[in-house]
Amino acid sequence: MNTTVPRNALSILIVEDDEINGPMLKEILGHHVGEVSIVWLAKNLAEAGALVEMIKFDFVLSDNRLPDGRGINFLNELCKNSPGTFRCLMSGDFNPTAEEKAKHNFLRKPAPISEILDVVAKAREYKSAWSAKHPRKPRH
Repeated sequence: MNTTVPRNALSILIVEDDEINGPMLKEILGHHVGEVSIVWLAKNLAEAGALVEMIKFDFVLSDNRLPDGRGINFLNELCKNSPGTFRCLMSGDFNPTAEEKAKHNFLRKPAPISEILDVVAKAREYKSAWSAKHPRKPRH
């Protein structure tokens, strides 16, 4: 698996176990985001965790109810371990606390494509702002 992401690309991880929604989101984000994007799909938290160990994602979009746990817990850990990653939880039945709203973005399922693309635009802005504050060190 090639894990190199071009600088101008937005690396996106979708964590979604639904056999229809996951591939559909991957297709939408891979082709309709505008600039270059590289999209990975994990069907559970174990797969997502393995990918996060290999790749620094710019944006993680996660369902909450997954076969091996809750997406909100995964995003909370990601917030601690990878603060440069923009995070969004999609759920039809989750009511975030004020603290969670301050840390993550939320979409209510089923979210219209326009709302999903708005969150992707925010992720791209976040990446630009984060990169400006935390420039990459040159490799020698």
